Amino acid sequence: MTESHVLEQIRRDTLFYDQSHGGVTFSGGEPLAQPEFLYRLLKVCKEHEIHTAVDTSGYAPQEYFQEIVNCTDLFLYDIKVASDEVHVRETGVSNRIILQNLKLLPPDKVIVRVPLIPGVNSSTEHLSELAKLISSYRVSQVTLLPYHRGGVEKAKRLFATESSVYTAPSPDIIQNALAILEDHGLNPQIGG
Repeated sequence: MTESHVLEQIRRDTLFYDQSHGGVTFSGGEPLAQPEFLYRLLKVCKEHEIHTAVDTSGYAPQEYFQEIVNCTDLFLYDIKVASDEVHVRETGVSNRIILQNLKLLPPDKVIVRVPLIPGVNSSTEHLSELAKLISSYRVSQVTLLPYHRGGVEKAKRLFATESSVYTAPSPDIIQNALAILEDHGLNPQIGG
């Protein structure tokens, strides 16, 4: 698709954006996997006064963030764990680049999104480390995304393997996570 074709699709919903005070969110996969195209789309949306959000894992070269920060209204930024060791074990990559890129973003343009996964980052110790880390970036908006197994069957069809052994967090785990984040001066919400 070209930028014009994508913009045409976006502009079809302008009335909805005006009524809802919303805009367009670029997600994926990882939208920064196509940085030049993303930049051009963000820029053209700005020219048309369409609110923009980028939903990212943060795992991309710094120059990509430096390029798009001025034409992005909001970053939905995933932080899974504070520990680099746990991040490597669970995702296969270090979280150092992710955390370095977060420093480049204005805190008022970021909502950190934390997938809450029992056995990975749901312990009081892990959540306290994570809350300290997030608050050190002066970001106050945090959305907890309680893990659910809704995509397991789809993943099996796509990848022909069992996708994970994770379980959904209990209401007690979710309440504990909210309390820990609040204790560190964060404003947590539950997301979808």
